[in-house]
Amino acid sequence: FVENVEEMKQERKMSRADKQAKVIAWAAANVGEKIELAKLMEIGDVAYSMAKKITEDRPDIFRKLKRGQFEVRDPEADRKADKEAANK
Repeated sequence: FVENVEEMKQERKMSRADKQAKVIAWAAANVGEKIELAKLMEIGDVAYSMAKKITEDRPDIFRKLKRGQFEVRDPEADRKADKEAANK
C-alpha cells in the first residue's frame, strides 16, 4: 500500500528525561568547562527555562559563576576532596 514505509517512519520525540540525561552526560565528559545557558540549550536541545532548571536542580554538577554562566564540576572528585579534608 505504501511504497516508502521507511521514509514515513517518524523519529521518536525525546522525552524530558532523555534531554536531561543528554545534558548530564555532556557535563560528565566536559568537567571544568565554563558554559553559558545558550550553549547548554544547544547541546541538550532544550528551552531556556529547562536549561536553567537543570543547572538549578544540580548544583553538584553546575556551579554558578555569574548570571547565565556556569562551571561544570565533577561531583565524585568534590566528594573525595571533602572526605580527604575531613580526615586530616
